[in-house]
Amino acid sequence: MTTHFIKGLVVAYMDFGCSSQQTSEKIKQLYQKHSPNVEMLDEQLEKEFTIAKQTCAKIYKRFKETLTYNDQREGNGSKSIYNDEEKEQISEMVMDNIGKSLNELQKDPEINYKNACVSTFRSTLFENGIKAFKQPQEIEMTEEHKEQRVKFAKKVIRWKQRWETVIFTDESQLYIDPQNRYFYAKSSDDIEENLIKVRERYPLKIHVWGAISNSQPLELIWIQGYLNSEQYESIINQFLNKQKDNLPQNFIFQQDNSAVHTAKRITDFFNQKKVNLLEWPSKSPDLSPIENVLQDRMQRVIANQGSQI
Repeated sequence: MTTHFIKGLVVAYMDFGCSSQQTSEKIKQLYQKHSPNVEMLDEQLEKEFTIAKQTCAKIYKRFKETLTYNDQREGNGSKSIYNDEEKEQISEMVMDNIGKSLNELQKDPEINYKNACVSTFRSTLFENGIKAFKQPQEIEMTEEHKEQRVKFAKKVIRWKQRWETVIFTDESQLYIDPQNRYFYAKSSDDIEENLIKVRERYPLKIHVWGAISNSQPLELIWIQGYLNSEQYESIINQFLNKQKDNLPQNFIFQQDNSAVHTAKRITDFFNQKKVNLLEWPSKSPDLSPIENVLQDRMQRVIANQGSQI
């Protein structure tokens, strides 16, 4: 029987974009990597770390559908301990307690008054339209930041074809946040504002740099180690040299206002290369279209090159 530890590894690797085959191989490699002499180790432990790609695919599909590693399937013929009227009452009580996790709801004697197990309680919620939603996040923003956004909007509101010359760039993280919470409600609109989580400023992450134009993705570059101004200059220089024939004439380069991007070394570099920079308001990742495509692009590359990462 596959343990929850191994199932957790499966979900983590496949969330990173690895295929089921790559995931199976990576878990096997974990065992071998930490085993100076595999033959002398416990056979049961070796068996635990040997998992077929089909099993990986099933575990991942199950987790994405139900947010659990439990192998129990719905529709196995067992009768629900709650009738339809009771299920509706439970749904109403859950909607009055948005912000509680599944375990908190299941352990609440007033809500789960028949003490249903977690999987049965979850099924009861799903049957009545109660779904799991990740805890929303927002960016902390001052009045000055808001004024900058309005100023920017007024500046570019009449741009039409000019947007076709803009190259959007960003670094993105590939990170599984263990602090993510799932709230249970009928719609994400039901999640109240006070439940929104402020995004951490310095989360642990794996970095890539990417660029897109109006018509196509242009580049995806892995960042090795800590990104400093010297490495960032090298990345931009590599990008400009490689994509010089694909860039629009008199293109405009977009980047956010991180310390690396605004360092004197980088400013001098752009001046030397005569690159036009788009003045970008701080704390405004939501205004950039690259935020919506870079993660998908990363996942595709990882899926194809996962064994090399």
